[in-house]
Amino acid sequence: MGWLPSSLGDRFAPFTEPIKNIELVAVMENIFQNRINRFNLLLAVYNATDASYEQAVNVYTLATNVGLSGAQCRRVFAYLLEEGLLRANENGGEFFANFTHKGTKAVEEVFIDQYQATYYFPAYREMRS
Repeated sequence: MGWLPSSLGDRFAPFTEPIKNIELVAVMENIFQNRINRFNLLLAVYNATDASYEQAVNVYTLATNVGLSGAQCRRVFAYLLEEGLLRANENGGEFFANFTHKGTKAVEEVFIDQYQATYYFPAYREMRS
């Protein structure tokens, strides 16, 4: 038995039948797009702060600028916080955050080899094609 995303949002539903190829493709495309959204937002924070750990930015505004909806912003922001790539800044409001050293490394690793995927993100060339 495995798990597939359900229509209940972030919850997963068990499946017992083999995944059909079309379902697998849809799941993989969703994962790929989520990883691209995460990279785009993290790169926007990197550029806005010049990779400074001291400057807090409004991540919601940056998310809107890179084309994310409010719901996508909340999901991506939560992921980046959980992974330690961003640090919430309580002084600025709900969506204010600071960059972290781990976030800097994650962004810069993408550009070391544009054809190689990283732990967090697809290869840069794949994201931009």
